[in-house]
Amino acid sequence: MVAKVAKTAPLLTVDTINDKQLRAAVSQLNNWSKGGELGAQITEILNAATLAEAEENTTAGEEN
Repeated sequence: MVAKVAKTAPLLTVDTINDKQLRAAVSQLNNWSKGGELGAQITEILNAATLAEAEENTTAGEEN
């Protein structure tokens, strides 16, 4: 989720985020909040993550 907000590499995790990436994520969240779209954006990110996980699980199931 952090990577999606910061618009960085998808493998970005809380353990590997640097200060610049963290500032980008915080700035994006702040901009969405000021624009009244924070909830909608977070929902969209979570929906996308859920779909990606479901697809990954489906693909993994096909390999077995």
